[in-house]
Amino acid sequence: MFYGEVQIISIAPVRLTQGCFLFDRLPGTIWFDDSIKNDCFVLERTPKFRALEAHFVDGVPWEDTGVIDEVLYLRQMKARDRGCSWPTRIDVLNRYRELDAVFQDIMQRGYDDQKGSPINVAVDSDNSVYFCGNGWHRLWICQHFNISAVPCRVVARHVESRIDSCEVMKVKLSLTSRSSRKWLMGQLKRAIRAPRT
Repeated sequence: MFYGEVQIISIAPVRLTQGCFLFDRLPGTIWFDDSIKNDCFVLERTPKFRALEAHFVDGVPWEDTGVIDEVLYLRQMKARDRGCSWPTRIDVLNRYRELDAVFQDIMQRGYDDQKGSPINVAVDSDNSVYFCGNGWHRLWICQHFNISAVPCRVVARHVESRIDSCEVMKVKLSLTSRSSRKWLMGQLKRAIRAPRT
C-alpha cells in the first residue's frame, strides 16, 4: 500500500450502491492491491439510508426512525476514542433537522457542489466505486433526485484501476466557495501533521 496525490472525480450518485470503511481519512490517495469486494456493505441496508428513506419518503419523524440514537452512540464512541467533547441527543437531532433544508434545497435548485466537501470513494480493480464516508445524507438525497454527477474524493484505489475508463471525469476543485477552501485547508493541515514514513 502506498499514497498518492488527492484525486477529485465526478460520478453519478446512483453508481454508489455499496460502501467500504477499510480506509482512514488520510492526506492523499491510498493505493492497494487486494480486492475490497468482500469487505463491503449495501448502502440501502444501513441505518442511515433506512432512516432517510423513512423520513423523506414515508414521512416518519427523525425521532422515530432510530437514526438519532444510532448516530449518537457512534459519535460518542468516536469522541471517546479521540478525546473530544461528546455530542448530545439534541445536537444530533438538530443536525438531522437541518437535512430537511438540504433536501428542499436540492429538490428546488439541484445539487450545488460548492456547498459541501466531496464524497469519499474507493475504486476497485474492476473500476467498481465504493462509498467511503463523508456525505451519507447528500449521497442519498442525490440518488433520490437522480442527480447526474457529484464530486468525489478518491481516498483509495486499486493499483489496477483505471479511473479515466470507469465512466468518470476528473474535475478541478473550485476554490471559489468557502466550503471548498475549508475542505482543502483541512487536507493540507492533515498532510503537514501526518507522520512521514
